[in-house]
Amino acid sequence: MSAALLQEHNTLLALQLEKILLAAFDRRQLGLLAGRHCWSLSVDALVLNGDGNLVDSAVLACRAALQAARLPAVSIEEGLEGSEIVLSEDPALARTLQCADLPVAVTLGLVSRPGALPTYFIDPTATEEACTHATLTAAFSPATLSCCYLQKHGSASVDPSILADMLQVAQGTAQTLLASL
Repeated sequence: MSAALLQEHNTLLALQLEKILLAAFDRRQLGLLAGRHCWSLSVDALVLNGDGNLVDSAVLACRAALQAARLPAVSIEEGLEGSEIVLSEDPALARTLQCADLPVAVTLGLVSRPGALPTYFIDPTATEEACTHATLTAAFSPATLSCCYLQKHGSASVDPSILADMLQVAQGTAQTLLASL
């Protein structure tokens, strides 16, 4: 894979992660002093083996990283030059981020053949993705199992009735996945 194509894939993955996770993340929990100070939070996902379906895996990895993150307790001391943030060194006082509302993503591959009904399947590998005519990634909110993100890639169009079936299968898969987390 060329460097330019790899960079394009990286950019696309970062944008997808941002769209899926950022809308559901309550940024108010990063505040320290209303309107003045807050934590800056970044999540980097390093792909070690890109054997397909990176979005779903990266969403799960980011969810796990955010759930494991701990923010140190802070105190804010007012001084002559303004406020100063003092970090506690006591790990027992650190707090976790609330991540229960972060969605999970499910990707389906679609193969269309002339004269036959389209076939779709969950969690395509890189080899399977290369054979698909389209992939559909849907993200679902844990609380309501409503679809909060939908992206189709590939050249094939998706008939609305097939799309509804695919979303139903993806939603069931998301429900199973969420139950195991």
